[in-house]
Amino acid sequence: MLEEFHWLDALDICVVSMGLYFLLSWIRKAGSHLLGAGLVAVAALYLFALTADLRLTAYLFQIFFTVFSVILVILFQKEIRHALERFALLLFKAPFARQRVLTAQEEMLDTLVSTIMDLAQQRVGALIVFQGSIDLERHTHGGSLLNGRVSEPILKSIFDPHSMGHDGALIVIGETLDRFGCHLRLSQREVPGLKRRGTRHAAALGITEDTDALCVVVSEEQGSVSIAQSQNLSSVQDAPDLHAALTRFYGTYYSGRMSFPRLALGGFHPGRMVMALLTAFLLWFFCIHDAAIEYSSFTVPVRYTGLD
Repeated sequence: MLEEFHWLDALDICVVSMGLYFLLSWIRKAGSHLLGAGLVAVAALYLFALTADLRLTAYLFQIFFTVFSVILVILFQKEIRHALERFALLLFKAPFARQRVLTAQEEMLDTLVSTIMDLAQQRVGALIVFQGSIDLERHTHGGSLLNGRVSEPILKSIFDPHSMGHDGALIVIGETLDRFGCHLRLSQREVPGLKRRGTRHAAALGITEDTDALCVVVSEEQGSVSIAQSQNLSSVQDAPDLHAALTRFYGTYYSGRMSFPRLALGGFHPGRMVMALLTAFLLWFFCIHDAAIEYSSFTVPVRYTGLD
C-alpha cells in the first residue's frame, strides 16, 4: 500500500511533525488545553468531511478556519510574538553565542540564600518565584515593576511587613528582580498539611502547576523555608540545601547549555512527539497519499464526419 513512499515523504512528515510538536507545546505553555482539544475535534470533523466528500460542510469549515486564525492571532498576539522571538533567537544567536549566561551567578545565589535564611530566622514571610522557560506574566496578576538587581537591602525592604508589597510574590528572571507584590492563583489540590502552612504555600504550588517555575516560600509562623517545583512542595533543611536547589534550577534554565526543545518551549516530551508524528503521518496518508495525481492512457477511436 505504501510502495511509492519516498524519503522525501519521510522528510515531509518529520517537518510537519516538528511543527505540530511546537504547536502542542505552545498550547500547553499558553494554558489553553481546552482550546487545543476543540481545535483537534474541529480538525477531525474537517478531515471526515473531506473524506466523505461533504462539500458544503468542508466549505464552511474552511471559512471557519480562516476567521478563527485571525481571532487566534488577536487573542494570543503576545504569546505568538514571544514564541517567534525565541525561535529567531534559537536560529540566529544560539550557534554563535551561549544563551542567557549569568555573569555573576554564584555571587547572586549566595546573596539570595543568605537573605532568605535571614528572613526565615527573623520570621519574615516571603514568596519568591524564579521564572523558568515559561513566561509568568500570563499567570500572575497585579504587582509593580521593579527591574532591579539582586541585593540584600532590596530583598529585605520588599518583604518588610510595613511595605505595601510584602504579601505578594517577587518575580525573579535570571539576575533581575522583575516585579514585586504580584498575586498568584492558589492551588486547589488536596496536599497533606497545605492548609496548615498558609496561602503562600498554596500560591507557590499553584504557579508550579501552570509553569516550570521554582518558588521559595518563607513561613513567618514557623520560620521555615520550603521549595515548590513541578507541583511538589518540599522543606529546606539548611542553607546548602537551598543553594543546591537554586544551583540546579539555574543550571537547567540559565546555564547556556539548553537544548533545542527546552530553549524553545520548556523541555522535550516523548509522548507529545509521538502524538505529533502520528498526526503528521495520518495527515500525509489521508490528504497526500490518497490525493496523488495519477496518469492513465486511453486508446480512443476517432470518426470524421461532415468534413470537406
